[in-house]
Parts: sequence; structure tokens; C-alpha cells
Amino acid sequence: MTNSKVHVALLRGINVGKSGRVKMVDLTRELGLAGIEVTATIVQSGNLVVTGWTATSDELARAIERAMASRLSLNTRCLIRTSTELGAVLRANPFAAALEEPSRYLVHLCDPPLTANRAKEFISDAADPANVAFAAGSLYQWCPDGISNSQPLSPLLEKRTGAAVTARNWRTLEALMAACS
Repeated sequence: MTNSKVHVALLRGINVGKSGRVKMVDLTRELGLAGIEVTATIVQSGNLVVTGWTATSDELARAIERAMASRLSLNTRCLIRTSTELGAVLRANPFAAALEEPSRYLVHLCDPPLTANRAKEFISDAADPANVAFAAGSLYQWCPDGISNSQPLSPLLEKRTGAAVTARNWRTLEALMAACS
């Protein structure tokens, strides 16, 4: 099935710490040379809006990973959401009160997306299960004391499921959605 929708590419481990450093202008140029049209980047941590892609989301993720490895010598995982899927993640917001401080509100996106049954075990194992909820194939985590003072769920998710997992704060997801229009 082809898909010419707008896609959001979420790259893991880009410009975090000392490794995986790349300027977004360089990343955009190199992906363009590989036939991937990046129309927007949001912050410097590997958040891309891609248009004009007509194959599947999975094929886009693999194409980005191959291009980053061959053109930039960066090995990372890429998670893709269409603009429709990202909109569903934002609309499913289980913590409306968290929107007052969106930088303390994380969404953990998984590839493949979580099921409700699988999410239950992560919520019950969370340090503060009252601040973790499942919706739209993702785990939502409200961090009232700040992200750095909260238990990171992404490593636990990744270890137990074998899925690729990345987290973004609410403000970043909103900016990505705005860039899709």
C-alpha cells in the first residue's frame, strides 16, 4: 500500500550527549541526496517532517536509517508516524492538566505501537503509576517534578518488548504537528 501523506520521523539518540552529533542542515541535505524530502526540523534532536514519500512508513524508516549510516556514519533507529497518527496521539491526551507544563509531559512512542494489554504491565511497574497512562499505542507520562527527577520508561519498554522506543515532550509533538500543515 502506498502512502503519500506527511510523515514525522523521530530519530533516536541524535544530538544527545557527546555521540550522534549532526547539524540538522547537514542531516536534511544528506537525506535529500538520498531521495528523502525533509520539509521541517524541530529542535536539534532528530525530529523531521518528511513529504512526498510514496512507499510505506516502514520503508521510509529503513531508508532514513540506511542514509544516516552510509552518508553520515550514524547508526540509529527511526520511528515514523504519519501526520494522521501523530494527530491521534495528541487528541488521545489522557492528562489534560499536564498541558500547563508541556515540557514535563512525555509521550513514549514505540515501533511497533503498544497494545493495551502490554501497556498495563508497564504502568503497574512505573514508580508513579498514577502519572502514566496508555492511549493511541503510546505511553503518556506526566512528570510533575520534572523529567530529570522521574523514572525513565523508555529503557524499560525497550528492554521488555524489544521494540524501538523514543520519548518526546508534548511541546515538541505539538510543534511537529504544526509543521505538518
